[in-house]
Amino acid sequence: MSDINAMTEVERHAMYDDLRSLTADEWASPTVCGTWTVKHLAAHLVALGTQTAPNFFGGLVRNGFSFDRFVDRDLQRWYALPTDDLLSAFRATLANPRTPPGPQYVSLGELMVHGGDIRRAIGRPIDHRAAHVEALAPRYARAGGPIGGKRRAAGLTLRATDAEWSHGDGPEVVGPGAELIRALTGRADGLDQCSGPGLDTLRSRCA
Repeated sequence: MSDINAMTEVERHAMYDDLRSLTADEWASPTVCGTWTVKHLAAHLVALGTQTAPNFFGGLVRNGFSFDRFVDRDLQRWYALPTDDLLSAFRATLANPRTPPGPQYVSLGELMVHGGDIRRAIGRPIDHRAAHVEALAPRYARAGGPIGGKRRAAGLTLRATDAEWSHGDGPEVVGPGAELIRALTGRADGLDQCSGPGLDTLRSRCA
């Protein structure tokens, strides 16, 4: 098993542990992802863990090559399940998860970022192993669409305080690695934990 796959497995198990303790109100909690609730995000992570190449590429075609439309529609069959059944579907991905077409780090990123969305929505801490931050952050800092990390990081120095990672050259933004990763994806909800002369620039790029 590759290091990335092993990290993804750790994150998937940690997410399942959090999901299985949710109350009905927490399942319905709004998140930073538009109209998606915590249950929508859990359904999305199940869709991710059960993805196949034919479903992915066929779904893109059926949705006019709109990635966002495909993702939203693809999760609906899981979202329609009662939460106990959705949890069972998530548990089934622990032993034999599938990954979407593309780089190995995609699943790691989805679990870390959307896992953070879930944890923030229900008031739980976002905490990842330093090695996971060090694996994901440089990839997100170089990423174009749909992540957009390269554009948000341009002309800035980003430095994690809890991992051995820094990126770029310019006004510095310093903070927890998970929050810098979230900012690279356009999420500003944790930037109050960061500091530095580049902070206002990074925050404006998350709007």
